[in-house]
Amino acid sequence: TKEVFIDSGKNSTMVSDAVVMGDRDVYLLSAQGGQQMTLSISSTEDNAEFDVVSPSGVILGTNLTAEKVFLPDTGEYQVIVGATRDKATYELEIGIE
Repeated sequence: TKEVFIDSGKNSTMVSDAVVMGDRDVYLLSAQGGQQMTLSISSTEDNAEFDVVSPSGVILGTNLTAEKVFLPDTGEYQVIVGATRDKATYELEIGIE
C-alpha cells in the first residue's frame, strides 16, 4: 500500500511500477466528496487494470483501464492495480478535479 499525493498547484500525478498476476498494488489518495477522479493506466504488456474503492468500502469501478469517477465521500480512496496475465509494467495517472 502506497500513499499518493498530488503536488500543490497540480491536479494530477503519475505513478509507475510493476505487478505480477495474482498480486495487487494498492494506492491511497485522499479526496473530498463531490470531486471527480480521472484515472488512466497503460502498460508495456497491455495487461494492467485497476479497481476504485471508496472510503466506505463501496466499489466504484472494477477491471478498468481509463475512467472518470464521481467521489461520493470524503476520505481515502483505494486504487487497486493488477495484471490480467503474467507481469504488468505500468504507468497510472491519477487526477482530481
